[in-house]
Amino acid sequence: VYAFFHAKPEIEFAKDHSAKYLVFRCTQCNDTTRQGWKTGDRGSTGNLREHVKKCWGDEALAAVNDLTLEKAKNTVSEFKKSKQTTLTLVVNTVASWFKSFSTRPPEKEKIRVVTARWVAESSRSFLVVRDRGYRWLQKEGRPHHYVPSNDTVARDVKKLYTACKVQLTKELEGYEYLVPIELDCWTSPNHHAFMSIIGKVIRNGTDGEEQLTSILLDFVELPCSHTAENMANA
Repeated sequence: VYAFFHAKPEIEFAKDHSAKYLVFRCTQCNDTTRQGWKTGDRGSTGNLREHVKKCWGDEALAAVNDLTLEKAKNTVSEFKKSKQTTLTLVVNTVASWFKSFSTRPPEKEKIRVVTARWVAESSRSFLVVRDRGYRWLQKEGRPHHYVPSNDTVARDVKKLYTACKVQLTKELEGYEYLVPIELDCWTSPNHHAFMSIIGKVIRNGTDGEEQLTSILLDFVELPCSHTAENMANA
């Protein structure tokens, strides 16, 4: 079970300065779990196992149950690689495109470090000035988690849109039935009117049975309020 945590735990000391707890930090969520070091069940891994079940799942814990630490670490690494975001799972259904889907970490935030000599001489500390913003805040709260840059997200969404459009075009060209249309309209808080155009098609489900499915054909901004006549013109 130690394979799911960083190799060097922190130590919490009792009032008599003896080690009371070992504090392990999860390699995935970065949360900490304590292991008692002075009680009768010294060295018990119950708390660690409970955390792994919640964070990694029963399957991951079972996979390392009878392995040595080194083999368990390799298994944990494979579990990390196999974890995919919902967006990755979606694009896997688009033939060939998912191979170019970007999951690279974001660009590292530039941090300016300024050393004040008189402070360093008196208290051995440094004055750090950071470029603040959302990504700074995110890194402060979850330093081991990353969000892609806005350029990466924009590029990937455009690729996904283009790939889905091509796939949907091919599907509709070979569709043998009429396609009923559904319109959904609303006004945003900044008083812009929008309309989505949704088609209803029959697709074969994973179980082989036909299912009625909604597909987004277009999403447009109306130049004026969404009356029936304006919607029809759009």
